[in-house]
Amino acid sequence: MSRPETPQARRHDTVCESMPADSRAETARLAIIERDRELPGLATLLDPVRLAKAAGLAGTEAPRIVYLRYKPGRRCLVAYRHDASPGPPQFYAQAVSPRAWQKYREKYGPANGESSPAVHWRTIADDCVTVFRFPYDRVLDVMVRIEDARERGALLAKLLADESAACAATIDTLAYKPERRFVGQVRRGDHTVGVLKCYTPAEYLKARNNAKSLRSGSTLRLAQVQGRSQRHRAIILDWLAGDRLLERLQRESVDEPALRRVGTALGEIHRQRGRRLGQLTRSVEAASLREVGAAIAFLLPELADQVTRLSGRLAAWLANLPVEDRPVHGDFYAKQIILNGPTVGVLDLDEAARGDPALDVGNFLAHQHRYSLRDGTPAAQLETIAAALLDGYAQSGREIDSERIGIYTAACLLRLAPHPFRHAERNWPESTAKLLDRVEAICALHDATLAANDPVAPAVSAAATLPDDPKVAKLLADPSFAFLADALHPARCAATIIEASPCLHSGDRSWQLRAVRVVRHKPGRRCILEFEFIDPKGGSRTELLGKVRAKGLRRDVFEMQQQLFAASFGTGADDGQYVPEPIGCLPQWKMWLQRKAPGERLSPHLLGVGGPRLARRVAELIFKLHGSTLEISKQHSLADELRILDDRFSRVAEQFPHWSHRLWALSVGCHGLAATLDEAAPRSIHRDFYPDQVLCDGHSLYLLDLDLLTMGDPALDVGNFIGHLIEQGVRDASDAQCYANVWRAFAARYEELAGVGLKHAIEVYTLLTVARHIYISTQFDDRRHATESLLELVEQSLAGGLSLVG
Repeated sequence: MSRPETPQARRHDTVCESMPADSRAETARLAIIERDRELPGLATLLDPVRLAKAAGLAGTEAPRIVYLRYKPGRRCLVAYRHDASPGPPQFYAQAVSPRAWQKYREKYGPANGESSPAVHWRTIADDCVTVFRFPYDRVLDVMVRIEDARERGALLAKLLADESAACAATIDTLAYKPERRFVGQVRRGDHTVGVLKCYTPAEYLKARNNAKSLRSGSTLRLAQVQGRSQRHRAIILDWLAGDRLLERLQRESVDEPALRRVGTALGEIHRQRGRRLGQLTRSVEAASLREVGAAIAFLLPELADQVTRLSGRLAAWLANLPVEDRPVHGDFYAKQIILNGPTVGVLDLDEAARGDPALDVGNFLAHQHRYSLRDGTPAAQLETIAAALLDGYAQSGREIDSERIGIYTAACLLRLAPHPFRHAERNWPESTAKLLDRVEAICALHDATLAANDPVAPAVSAAATLPDDPKVAKLLADPSFAFLADALHPARCAATIIEASPCLHSGDRSWQLRAVRVVRHKPGRRCILEFEFIDPKGGSRTELLGKVRAKGLRRDVFEMQQQLFAASFGTGADDGQYVPEPIGCLPQWKMWLQRKAPGERLSPHLLGVGGPRLARRVAELIFKLHGSTLEISKQHSLADELRILDDRFSRVAEQFPHWSHRLWALSVGCHGLAATLDEAAPRSIHRDFYPDQVLCDGHSLYLLDLDLLTMGDPALDVGNFIGHLIEQGVRDASDAQCYANVWRAFAARYEELAGVGLKHAIEVYTLLTVARHIYISTQFDDRRHATESLLELVEQSLAGGLSLVG
C-alpha cells in the first residue's frame, strides 16, 4: 500500500518532473526517486549540486558522488568530493525515512538548517537529511582524531606503544567508506610505519580475531598486527611492500609465473586450520545472493526477471553443494595481492571465514570478468589468467573442482552487479546489464556441462528445460527450499519421480517429463510443484503434484490420504466424492506425490443459478469425511481455536493500536461465547475447509489439502466454510445475497445429515471464523477495505446474540 501523499512527496514529484532525463543513467535515477516515496530526501541526495547548496557546502567545483550505499525505503548514504583528486570524501549525507527521522532530529538538531558549532554536521529537516563534513563521522568517531595533528600523535603512540614512532607521523587515506571503515597509510617522512584500519564496533571484533587466525607461509605473506585499540576500534598492521597485482595486470601482458605464485599462496591459506574464524554457511551465501537480486530488481526493474531468476538459481546451486569447512580469504582478488619477488602478500583478512575454498578462486575470476567488461580484455587473456592461477593452486596440493569454481564465479560476479551504481559509474545501468549477461553466460555453460554428464537425460522430453519462470526463481531464492534445486530441473528429477510413481510403470508406455511448474509457494513454509509427463508414442499425459513442507515430509498425511482413497474416496466411489490419488514419497525433497485432480475451483460455481444445489452436495462431501474411521493421533480443541484467534487479534492491535480496546472486547466476547458450547465427540475433520478446497468436475467433487486433518468438532468445518462465504459477501457486497443463499443451503443440508442439534455450535464456529478474518483481511491489498466492516460485523453479532447465521 502506498504512503499517503505528504508535502515531501509533492516536492518529490516536482523535482522528478523538472529534471531532464538525457541518458539511461539519468532516467534510471529519476525512476528510483519516483518509486521510493519512503525517502523524501532521495532526490536531494542524488543531486550533488542541490545538496551542497542546501547544506551550505558549495565549492568552486560541483561536487561528484564517489560512493553510495542504499537500502530502498530505509536509508541512503552518499559520499561526495568537490574535485577529481584522490583523497577521502569531503562530506557525506544520509537520508532516512520520516519514521526514523525522529531519532536523527533528537541527535543532530530539530531545526531546518541547524548545524553544529564546528559545522561538522547540518540538517535539512524537510528532506529528513543530515549532512556530515569530513572528518566528522557519525559512527567512526576516531576520524576527528586522525585529522588533528596532536590527537593523531597520541592515538598512534598508544597503538604503537612508541611515542617516538608516532612523532610527526601522517596518515594518508587509502580507503574510506563513511560509517563503515577507514584505511590509511601511516608515514613518518619517507618511511611507512604501517596501515591503520578503523571499524564499526562489530567489524572491529571480527577483524581483530581474523588478523590472528592465519599465518604466513613459504610463498604467502600476511601482515602482522603491530597494535590495536578497542576503545577507538583501530588496528595497525605491517605495511606489505611490492607491486599490486591489479596494476601489473593492467599495464603489462599476463605474468603467468606471478599468477602461479598467487595460486600457490592461496593454496597455503586453504591448507591452514584457522579454527578461530567464523563460519560462512551455505544459507548465508544464498541469502546474500537473494539480497543482491532484490536490490538490482529495485534499481532497474527491466532487469528484475533476469536477476531474480539468476539469483534464485545460483542460491539453489550453492545450497546443494557439499559442505566445505576450510579457511577462506572471503574477498580474494587482484587488488588484494602484493607481488614482491618470490613472495605474494595478501591484504585484508576482514572477510576471512571457514567455508568453501572455491569461493576465493571464483571471486578472483569474477573480478577479472568485471575488469574485462570494463576494459575490453580479450576472452583469451581471461582464460590464460585462470589457467595460470589454477596451475599454481594445484601445485600447492589443492584439488580443483571446476563445477564448484564455475558456480562461485557466477555467484561472485552477481554480487558485483550493484557496484556500478554504488560507485556512481557514468553508465551504471549498461554496466549492470553487461554483468548480468556475463553471469547468464557462465550459468548456461554450467547447465550445458550438467546436461552432458546427466544419466537421466533419456527420461526427459526435448521440450523440457529448467523453467524460465519468476515463480521458479522465487522458490529457488527461498533458503527454506534450497533442497529443491534438483526437483525443479527436469534433467535431474525425471528418473527419480518415475521410480517413485507406480502409475508411470504400467503398460508399455514410455513416459517422459515435459515440464516442471510451481503451483503454489508460501515462503519458508510449503510449496506445490506440478510435473507433466507425456507418452510420445500414444500422446497420453499424466500430471502429478508434489506437496513439499519445509520442515519435513508429512508421511502421516500421505498415509491418511492413502487410507481415504482406499476406503470410500477412491476412483471406485459411486457418489462422486473423491480425494486425489496419493502416488509416492520422495524424502530427499520432503515431498509426497499425488495425481492432479481434474476440475475447477468451487467458488465461481457457487454464484451461479445452481449454487445452492451445489452447496448441498458439498455438505454431503464434508459429512462423509466426518464419518470416516481414520486413525488420527492429533486433536484440535476449542481452546486451540481461541488461542489462534487471540494471537491474530494481537497482531491486528499492533498494526491498528487505536482498535486495541475494541479487539480486547471482541476477545472477551468470543471466549464468553465459546463457554456456552458443550464438548462434542471428536471426529475426523479437515480443519481448513472452505470453497477453494474443493474441485468441481461435472458431477464429481474432489476434496483437497488434507494437511491439517485432525480430530475435532465437526461444527468447526461447517462454521469455517460458512464464515468464509460471509467474509466473501462483506468483501464483495454486490454478491452478498448470493453467498448467503449458498451458505444457508449448505448449513441446512449438513444439519439434515447430522440429525442432531448443531445450530448453536455452527453459529459459534462461524463467528470465530469471521473474527479471524479480521486479521486475514489485513494481509491482502484487495481485502483491506473490508477490515473494519468485519470488525463491526463481529461486534454487532456479539452484541445482538449471534445474528450471523440464521
